[in-house]
Order: sequence, then structure tokens, then C-alpha cells
Amino acid sequence: MKQGDYVSTGEAIATITRNDYLDLRLSVPASHSGQLRQGMIVELIAPSTGESWGQGRVSFISPNIHPNLQTILVKARFPNAKGNLRDGQQVEARIVWNSQPRILIPTTAISRVGSKSFVFVSEKQ
Repeated sequence: MKQGDYVSTGEAIATITRNDYLDLRLSVPASHSGQLRQGMIVELIAPSTGESWGQGRVSFISPNIHPNLQTILVKARFPNAKGNLRDGQQVEARIVWNSQPRILIPTTAISRVGSKSFVFVSEKQ
């Protein structure tokens, strides 16, 4: 539609899009179907820099497997209150299959003797 056009009653002249939440469609290999759960964390990653753009959660898991691709459609919902994400934007996504608290050790703190690795731990006495 352009300036000067006539409109009829009931004709749409504008569309309002709510971007406060966006849904991402993922194709997950059917071999992982037993591990998929609603509420699983999905991370968005910038394709060029690899930086994290935020986290969402699995909101839908299709009950059907795509016959040609052997994949399952999964949707993840991402909050977008600041409007950083756009519809049609290219992103990479990673499903967090399992997370457990762990101790992170810098590689420079690891000593190797033969085929074994050691880390020294300081204890109070």
C-alpha cells in the first residue's frame, strides 16, 4: 500500500507484531527423541561471533517424525523484552541435554606424569 491508495471497509492497512516472545523451530534427529523434554534449555548463539544471545525453553515437541529427514520438530520460546531478536533472523541454537555443577580447572593447573593427569589441591590444616 502506498500514499494516496484508497482502502475499503475491512481492508488491512497495517499489521502489528508482538515481538516480546519469539519461537524458534528446531529439527532434532529422531535418535534423540527419548531425551527431549518440555522445558529443556536452548541457547541462542550468534553465528559470526559465537557469543550467547540468550536462553529459551522447549515449548513444543511434535509427536511425529519427518519421514524423509528422520527429524522431530521442536519449538523453543525465547523472551525478547528488549527487542534484540528479530523474526527471520539467522541464529545458531544449542539444546542443553544435561547440566550438572562441576569444578572448572584451568588447563595450566594440570600436571601430567606419563599418561595420567594430576591437580594439586590446597587444604586447611
